[in-house]
Amino acid sequence: MSEPESNTPLPSRTTPTWEVELLISGVAVFAMLQLPGWLDGVLMALEPRVNGDWRMVVVMSYVYAKSAAVVLAATFVIHLMLRAMWIALVGMQSVYPEGIRFDKLNMGPIQSEVERERASTMEETVERADNRASVAFAVGVLIASTLAVICVVFCGGMALLNLVAAGLGWRINVMYLFAAIFAALFLPVLAAMLLDRQFGARLPADGLAHRAIRAALRIGSRLGMGVSKSPILSILSSNGGQRQAMLLFNGAVVLAMATAT
Repeated sequence: MSEPESNTPLPSRTTPTWEVELLISGVAVFAMLQLPGWLDGVLMALEPRVNGDWRMVVVMSYVYAKSAAVVLAATFVIHLMLRAMWIALVGMQSVYPEGIRFDKLNMGPIQSEVERERASTMEETVERADNRASVAFAVGVLIASTLAVICVVFCGGMALLNLVAAGLGWRINVMYLFAAIFAALFLPVLAAMLLDRQFGARLPADGLAHRAIRAALRIGSRLGMGVSKSPILSILSSNGGQRQAMLLFNGAVVLAMATAT
C-alpha cells in the first residue's frame, strides 16, 4: 500500500509572519470596533467638566485616539480579506497545480493568445497576494502608531504646559506656546533638510555650513524626523516610490481624522 501524499507546502517565499498577522488582525478588529464607542462615552463624560485649554487637550486626545482606532479597524479588515484571498489562492494551487487551463475555456484563438500573454503563473499570483496582505498590515500599523505618537506628543505636551502655567500662575494661551515650541524645534530641521538637498553635495565637509546642517539633522533624527525612526515608511518609500507612499500615508491619516471628527 502506498503512503498517503504529504500536504502541499506553502510557497518558499511566503511571508514568515503570516500566522501572527492573522492572529493580530483578528484580535485587533474586534478590539478596535469596540474602542470608538468607549471613547465617545469618555468624551461626553469629560467635555462638560473641563474648559479652556484643558478642553482642547481632551478633544484632541479623543480625535487622535479615535482616528487610530478607525485606521486599525479598517486596515485589519482589509488585511483579513487580503489574507483570505491569499489562502484561497494557495488552496486552489494545491487542488489545481496546473493553474488556468486556457484550452478548456470557451474563447477564440485571439482572446486566448491575449489572455495567455497577460496571465501570470500561480506562483507569481500567490506571491503577489501574500505581499499585498503584508504591506496592508504594515501600513495600518504605521499609520496607527504615528497617530498614537502624535497624540502622546501633542496632547501630552499641552497637558504638561497647562500644569506648568497653572503652577506658575501664568495667564497665557497654551496652544500658541506649544506651537511656538514646536516651530522652534522642527523648523530648523526642515530648513536643514532643504539646504542639504540643494547644496549638501557642494559644501566642504569641514565647513561651518556642513557642520551646522549635520547638527540640525542629528537633532531632527533624535526628535523622530529621521529615516531610521520610521523603517516601515522608509522601506515603502524606497521600494514603492516616495511620492506614492507619502500620498497613501497622508491621505489615510487625513481620512481617518476626518472620519473621527
